[in-house]
Parts: sequence; structure tokens; C-alpha cells
Amino acid sequence: MPFSSRVLHFVALGALVLSAPTFAGVYYVDGSAGSDSGAGSQSAPKKTIQAGIALMSSSGGDVLMIAPGTYAGSGNSVSSPKNGTASSWNVIKATTDGTVLITTGLNIGTGNHYVQFEGLKFSDSGIKTILGGYTKFLRTAFRGGPSSGNVVSVQVGSNDVTPGADHVLIEDSWVYGAGGRYKILVYNSTNIVLRRVVTRFDGGYNNTDGAPEADITVYDSQNVAVLNAIAIDGITGRGAYVAAFYNALNGTTSTSNTNREWRGSMTINPTGYFMGTEGQVSITNLKVIDCASYGGTFGVSQLKGTNNLYQRITLVNSGGDGFGIFGGSATVQDSVVAAPRGSAFNGVSPSNSLSLSSVTTLISDGVKYLPRVESGSLLSLGGLLGGQRGANIMKRLGVSGTLYGETDYNTETSEDLWPWPYEARIKADFAEESTRGFAGSSGSMTDYIWGLLGNGSPVAQAPVPNAPTNVVAQ
Repeated sequence: MPFSSRVLHFVALGALVLSAPTFAGVYYVDGSAGSDSGAGSQSAPKKTIQAGIALMSSSGGDVLMIAPGTYAGSGNSVSSPKNGTASSWNVIKATTDGTVLITTGLNIGTGNHYVQFEGLKFSDSGIKTILGGYTKFLRTAFRGGPSSGNVVSVQVGSNDVTPGADHVLIEDSWVYGAGGRYKILVYNSTNIVLRRVVTRFDGGYNNTDGAPEADITVYDSQNVAVLNAIAIDGITGRGAYVAAFYNALNGTTSTSNTNREWRGSMTINPTGYFMGTEGQVSITNLKVIDCASYGGTFGVSQLKGTNNLYQRITLVNSGGDGFGIFGGSATVQDSVVAAPRGSAFNGVSPSNSLSLSSVTTLISDGVKYLPRVESGSLLSLGGLLGGQRGANIMKRLGVSGTLYGETDYNTETSEDLWPWPYEARIKADFAEESTRGFAGSSGSMTDYIWGLLGNGSPVAQAPVPNAPTNVVAQ
């Protein structure tokens, strides 16, 4: 169903570090300043974010540094950022990650922006809307959403223009809190990357018409890559909730439903299904590779689709079927379903795959920890061309900061994924809303996920370095 034109545009530039970075201008905002009469220098900062943005140049290459504090009122809304250029992006960032709380909304409109946002936290009950093209959001927290209506928490795209969003990156970020029937919606959009995004479905939405609910929904969009995403610890008892990862296909606009990939991603005790694919039209070239799920009410449910691939999937303790291919066609390959309460493979004849009756067997066959298959184990063999069966989610996918289609935007890197980047911030933020699940545990999110099968976590908790201060957008 179409969504409104309300738009929030975030751009966060990942850790793309160039030698001897320089900016055309560096400006400062500090909410503790007496007024906006300052020149915007470090010694005489502006008081409000809007006043700081006004100093930035449309020639690009500027950076706006926001001091720690809570930023409320219309002067601090993040809307209409000063656009940069393709060769010189503008950057809006916290001087210290996680210390800038913006409570007056995010609303980024149409057009090409070339803006990057870093280290901020948006917390309010409105839709955080991202429209237009060429925006990046890095190390950013999004909390809350509307409590009723056809609404979401973070909206990428719109039906008011096609594509509603283009070349948007959300990376090392998280979405949680009460409100919104989807935590993230990608709608009528193209060339979108969600990389290392963590969501938690917290309810707080009054669903009066049975509209679908989900963590991450890709709706009537093409060329979308969801890489190393996690949906974790959803609330229970939501009758309208469909799936943590949801492909909605209704042909509401001219944007085709093709070329979507979900890779290296996990759902941990989601509210409903691991993944759902359904609607009025079919999706083509859906690729779900190296993904894992623990718990939930169902594994994979496909009602529509052609030429779709589910490869190296690990599904554990599903409350229903592991795979349910009820419509269209799909290839299920090199996958493992352990201890489902329904059928392991319903409506599909898998290749090189296994159904295991218990978690104990899964462990003895080679999955001691949900994110990996043990080297030399039974499951490390027997797959396509002698490869593994089940998911390995060990390395970061895509070079940080890259947009869809750029070099190595979706390739496996040499960088370890674990311990999860910025997980201390994630845990602290989630605990503000609820201490459910890992947020109330004594360990980290990494410990929680790696210990799900009862074997403890072997991952050393090495600190993840802070992103460098001097960051330059492309």
C-alpha cells in the first residue's frame, strides 16, 4: 500500500578515510550556546542545527560538527540539508558518536543530496523519512515511530515520485522503539544498501486493520542489498506481524520487483517469520544467501516469485515449517533446518540440504554457534561442489561507505564481523526502551548470539575503534 510523501533523509558516511582529508568549511553547533548569533566557529558556535546547516555551501565539501546535547524545537529539525555535489559531499555529524539526541524529526526530501550523516540519534514519534538520492547514514540510531495509521519508523522512498529514493546507504545503524508497523521500509526505490543494520520490533503500534508488520520491509523496489542485518528479540503476540525480513510485492508503481539480495543476515527470536515473500505480483532474482534464524513462528514463506535462490541457510527452532514454498518457484540449496515444529521443506525439493530433528544433532554435525559451520565437520562438506551446508556469517560484506553498484559494495571483505561493531551503543539504546533479550543480559550482543546453542561465546571482545574524526565523503 502506498506511503505518504513525508520524507526523512539521512546520510552517514562510513569510514571512508582519505589521506590528508580537507574540508571547504568546518562549522560548529552547540545547543548550550546562548543564541545563533555566533559565526559558527568552534569558539562561537551556532545554537541550532538549522542555523549551522545554513552556513554550508552547495559547492559541497563542508562539515557541520554538532556538540553533545539534546536538540529540540523546530530550529533543530533535520530537513532540507544543504546539498553537496557528486564529487564533494557535505557531512553532518556528532563531535562524539551517540551524544547528540535530536527529538524534532528527520525529513529529507526529493532531489540528489550528496549528504552524509554520522553518529547521531533521532528519537521521536514521527516517521523518519528519507527521499531523493545520494545520502548516507552511518553509526546512527533511530528510536520510535507513530502509534497509529499507515506509518513506519524509518521510511526510504515514497510513491510521490519514482524512484522515491535512489542510492541511499544506511550502515552500522539501528532502529528500535515503540511505534511504526515497519521498523525500516524501502518503498518504490532503487539502488539501496542496508549494511550492518540492527532492528528490534518493540510494538507500540495500534494495528486496527490487520496491516502487515515487520522489521525490514522491501516493498515494490529493485536493486536492494541487505547485508549483515540482524532482527533481534521482537515482542511476541502480534497477530499482524509477518516477518523480520519481508518482501512485499504489489506493483503499486512502475518500479520493478527484481534484484534483491539478503546476505549474511540473521533473525534472533523474531516476532514472527524469518522471511516472507508475498503480494499481488512476483519477484524475480531474489537471492537469500548465508543467512540464519533462531526461533520465531516460521522460517521462509514464499507465496510469489520466479528464479529465486535460498542458499546456505541455517534455520533453528522454527515454530512452523523451515521452508514453505507455497507459490512460484525457488531453489533451496546447501541449507540446514534443525528442530522445526512443522515440515523442514514444504513445497520444495531441496538440493544438498539436511533436515535435522534436534539442536543436539545440529551441534554434533558442525553448527556449535549459529553464525558459522565448524571447519572439518559433516556440514562443512556435502554442499554444492563439496562446499558447506548452512550459513557462515563471519566477515563484513561490502566495503564500508560504498553505495549500491560501486566497487565491492557487496563482496565479502577480510574484516571480521564479530564482535559486532558499536554493540555497546546498541545495547545501551535498546535498554532505554526495554531490557528484553540481550539488552538485559550481562554480556554483549555478540555473546548472546554466539551462545544461543548453549556453547558460550568464543569471540574475544576486542574493542571496535571509533570512526576517525576526519572523514571525507566521496
